[in-house]
Order: sequence, then structure tokens, then C-alpha cells
Amino acid sequence: MRVNTRALLSATVIMLVLVFPSAALAQHKHQQSGQKESGMSPEMSKMVQSPHHVLMTAHMKSLSEFARALRDQAVKPEALDVGFARAAVAELRHNLDVMESIHQKHVQTMSAEMKSKMQMMMEKMDKNRTMLKDQVSALETDVQADTPDSKQVAAHSNALLAHLDMLSKMHVGEARAQEQPKAPSEMKHMDMGEMNKRGDRVMGFDHNKTTHHLRLFPDGGVIEVKANDAKDNVSRDQIRMHLKHIASMFQNGNFEAPMMIHSQTPPGVPVMKSLKAEIKYQFEELEHGGLVRITTSNATALAAVYEFLRFQIKDHQTGDSGQVEKGE
Repeated sequence: MRVNTRALLSATVIMLVLVFPSAALAQHKHQQSGQKESGMSPEMSKMVQSPHHVLMTAHMKSLSEFARALRDQAVKPEALDVGFARAAVAELRHNLDVMESIHQKHVQTMSAEMKSKMQMMMEKMDKNRTMLKDQVSALETDVQADTPDSKQVAAHSNALLAHLDMLSKMHVGEARAQEQPKAPSEMKHMDMGEMNKRGDRVMGFDHNKTTHHLRLFPDGGVIEVKANDAKDNVSRDQIRMHLKHIASMFQNGNFEAPMMIHSQTPPGVPVMKSLKAEIKYQFEELEHGGLVRITTSNATALAAVYEFLRFQIKDHQTGDSGQVEKGE
């Protein structure tokens, strides 16, 4: 039996919004400019203007805007307004719920053969939906407190925004594949610039105002970040908030932050996840920043930690040797 092409395109468009949600926002702006989407077939062009797609795009745009508004309020020096925070998070949940309803309705219209043809895309979509739901759930937990922790709300809002940004970069990356190839040196510079932008959003501080160092020890290693200016208390506090959050996430086997920054799963992460009970992550304050001390007595876990830290050294170009030192 032949699969209905129109139905397949319709389902594909809806799924692309869920697999690459920020791409919908980019397309929304593109359409507002009055330009035509190059390389898009007339059939696909018609589909992206369908009511379902327009509705999905609107909710995705709203999701991003409320997350940004919440983040911007949370980073202010004054206490976060609990009424505002709860209302913003309620809107995030509402948008996700509506998107889920649209998705379920479209899945019900798909034949078994169509589902089979789109299996890989559906798996990506399911993973993406789960990550978005988890991030919003974390914010819901944050704002239930009588006095929400502004730093925690900011960190979780940043994580949600960074996830959306990462998905957008993935979509843009596909489009770049069709462009004229650039010189290796130009691509390397562009990749570093994009990674730094993602890093600033995920970590919550400016890479130009801070310095990273990663060191390897016989029992693990350390991730250290300091403000370049001894008087820059804002960067110092942002560093401490991020590293404290990272230590907790890593201990729970959550490496979403470095995956977002580097747009890939860093080497060593799969093993560090599976052996999380064998690795300890301890946050410590420094005078101008902080550090996360990583220790383990498991040889397999230790090798994975070394792999992870050496990848960070190379990708962030920290200038550290990557050699195992005798100790602190």
C-alpha cells in the first residue's frame, strides 16, 4: 500500500517543529520578512502555512518568550516575584500541553506504514519532548517554594533556553550543508564563536570576563573557573552558582549542560553516566570563583573522567596540558 504523500508531509512538518522547535521561530521571522523559503517544494511550502503548523509555531514562540522573561526577572538583584514566576511557569506548561495535544492528534491520523517510515524522526521527537517536559517540571518545582531561589530559577530557565538554542543550531547546521563550503580556518573560528555563545547562555556568565582551567589528578581532576577582574563580584557569583549546579547535575548523571554547549555528547560522558555512583563531584568556592573537584577510585571511571576533561581542554582551548599531575 502506498503512503499518502500529502499526509506524510503534513506529519513531517508537525514533527519537525517538535524535533527542532526553535527552527519554527526562525521560520516565523523568515516568513514575516516576506521572503520565500529557498529550496522548499510548493507542497511543503503549503504545509508550513497550514493552521496546525501556524498554531504549533505560535505556542513554540510563546514558550521561548516566557522562558526568557522568567530568566530576565530571576537574574535581577531584587527577590523574584513569586506571583510572576508561577504565572510564567504556568504559561510554559500550557504551551507544552497544547503542543502535546496537537502532536497526539497527528499521531492518531498516521498509518502503521507511515509511522514505520518516520520511526527515527519520532524517536528524536520523543526524546526532545521529554527533555522539554523535564526542564519545565524543574521550574514548576522551583516556583512552588514560598520564596523561590532566584539562582535556581535562572539556572533552569537558562537550561531551557539553551536547549531551544541548541536545537535551532542543529537546524541551521543542516541548512549550512547546502551552502558553499568555507575554508577550514573560517569554519573553526565560526564553530568556536558559536560554542562560546552557547556556553555563555548555559553557564550564565561571560566567557570574555572569566577564565577556565581543567586539571587532571591521579584520582580524578578539577574544573576551575575564576573572574578575570578581582572586583567583578557579579561574574564571581555567577560562576559559583553555575558550578554548584553542575556538581549536583553531574552527581545525578545529568550531563545536559556540556552536551548543549558542545552540541554533542563529550567523550567519557556515557561511562560517567553509567558509573555515576563511583564518581564524586564536590563544589568549592574560590576567592574569585569556584571549582568542581572530581574524584573516583574506579579505574574505568577515572579513564572516562580524563577523556572528558581533555576534550574540554581542547574544545575550550584553555591551554592546560591535559597531563596527569602529581596532586593538588
